[in-house]
Amino acid sequence: MLSPRFNTVFVGLMLLAGLSAFVVSRGLTDPMRAGVQGIFEPVSWPLRTLFLRIDQRVRPQPWTDGGPNGTVRSDSALQIENQQLRVLSASLQKQLQDLKRLNADRQALGDIRQFCVPAAVTGADVGGRDALLIQATPGKIAVNQPVLYAGGLVGRVQRLSMGSAAVRLMTDVGFKVQAGFGRFVAGPDGSLQFVRVAMSPVVLSGHGEGTMISRDRDYKKDVEMTGLKVGDWAVLDDGDWPVNLQGYKLGTITRIARAKEMPLFAEITVAPLSNLLRLREVMVLTQ
Repeated sequence: MLSPRFNTVFVGLMLLAGLSAFVVSRGLTDPMRAGVQGIFEPVSWPLRTLFLRIDQRVRPQPWTDGGPNGTVRSDSALQIENQQLRVLSASLQKQLQDLKRLNADRQALGDIRQFCVPAAVTGADVGGRDALLIQATPGKIAVNQPVLYAGGLVGRVQRLSMGSAAVRLMTDVGFKVQAGFGRFVAGPDGSLQFVRVAMSPVVLSGHGEGTMISRDRDYKKDVEMTGLKVGDWAVLDDGDWPVNLQGYKLGTITRIARAKEMPLFAEITVAPLSNLLRLREVMVLTQ
C-alpha cells in the first residue's frame, strides 16, 4: 500500500498532467515535454525498437506494389505494366544504339568533321529525284555547300526554305563531277597505301537508281592498259569543289563494260558505299 505522502505526490502529478493536457497552452508545455522525453529516451528507445520488431514478426505488414492507396494490383495489371516496361526498355536500347552509331559516323569523317554541321534527314524528294530534305540551321547552311557522310560525298545543298534544305545527291540524273580512280595496296613496310590509277580525271554523271556512270574513256587505253577493275575507288578530283575535299571518296566501281553505242569507249558504273536515300543524318561542310 502506498504511503499518504506518495499519494499526495501522485495526485499532484495527475492534476499537473491534466492541466498540461487540457488547460495550459501547448506553446508553454512543448519545450518542457521535449526535455522530459530526452530524459527517458535511453530507456524508451531500446524497448520501442524491440516491440516494433516483435510486432513485425507476429503481424507482418501487407505487401504493396505502388497501387492506389497501398492496394495490391491484380496479376493482369502487373502483366500489362511489365509489358510496357519491356517496350520502354527496348526503345531506350535502340535509341542508345542509334546515338552510338551516329557518333561513330561523325568520328569516321576524321579532321574534316570540325568544319561540318550535322543535319538530320527529314525525308526524300517526292518528285522521283535523287534528293534529300534535311533540317537547316539558320545562318549556317547555304546553297552549294558540300554534304558528306561517313562513307564519302553525298552531294550539294540545292535550295533552302524555312527550317529545311534540299540536298541534290551526286547520283541524281544530270549531276556531274570529275573523279579519279585508285586502290589500296600494301607498301614495302606492309602498311596500306592509296595508289591512284594512271588515268586523267573522268566525268561521272548521275544516272539515278543510286549510280553514276562515265562514258568518256577509251576502253583499251584507259581500262585494259591501266588495269582499272571492279572494286577500285572513285575519288573527287574536281577544282570546283573545296580543296579539303579533293581525293574524298565518291564510291566504288561496280561494273566496267563497253558502251553499247560506242564499243571503243568504256562504260564505268560507280555506286556509293551506302544507299544515299536511306541516310538518317548528313554533315554539311560549312567552312
